[in-house]
Amino acid sequence: MKHYNSLYVMDQKNLSIPKPGGELGENVIAALDAFHSAVARVSNSDGIGVARSMDPLTTAQALGLSLPSPAYLLGAVLFGLIGLWAYRFGKRTERQKTRWIGLALMLFPYAVSETWLLYLVGAALCGWVWFDCR
Repeated sequence: MKHYNSLYVMDQKNLSIPKPGGELGENVIAALDAFHSAVARVSNSDGIGVARSMDPLTTAQALGLSLPSPAYLLGAVLFGLIGLWAYRFGKRTERQKTRWIGLALMLFPYAVSETWLLYLVGAALCGWVWFDCR
């Protein structure tokens, strides 16, 4: 297989993806099957097939990943903005604890994947900022 400008050129005889054996699990096999079925093949006159990769959303879904919900995105942006405010407020008033809580508010959405947990941790951190600023 040769790589030409993000297109993979393969011989038409080798277009199948081998299935893994052993204990890789059914999810890996299902993801490989989904990936294999979603790759578009276009052949040209000299018998060489060009496999173009699918769009990023289909690739992510084939690997078992999904996009976050609108409620999650809204919460992540909201808590990030509150965290930015808390960080700047802590820096301006020289309150180290408020700065660290603000930093935590900005960064914790990257570590939390569930929407309910995002709002629970965000509300707890916002409450901590509220009581720290009083």
